[in-house]
Amino acid sequence: MTARKAQSSFEFVLLVGAAFAAAIIFLFASADDMKDLIYKREHLFLKEQGDRIAQEISLAVRVEDGYRRSFLVPEKIDNKEYGIVMSNRTLTLTSDHTTYILRVPRIEGSVAKGWNNITREDGTVRLNNG
Repeated sequence: MTARKAQSSFEFVLLVGAAFAAAIIFLFASADDMKDLIYKREHLFLKEQGDRIAQEISLAVRVEDGYRRSFLVPEKIDNKEYGIVMSNRTLTLTSDHTTYILRVPRIEGSVAKGWNNITREDGTVRLNNG
């Protein structure tokens, strides 16, 4: 009788251990997927912001002289810091885990976080009085 109880206890501990190991493996696999999902979300936010800035610049390039508009570039995206650099015809947005780069029309000036003023005078587009 004692051997039977000992065997049942051993089998129970073995099954609980196997279930625990399976749960740990599942947790690690889920954490990796979650990290990938967070990085993709971060990239999507950068892409949306970059595309919005590019649209503002493209619109100013297409319209006639006298165009003036202000637009807001947020200080943080999804409560996270990010960088924004405009050099030549390239707009680059970076975060801790991803980078989004796109080409924009040639203009004078550069984009900054906060309010940006874009104008078109004498055929030249200026961003923040570039």
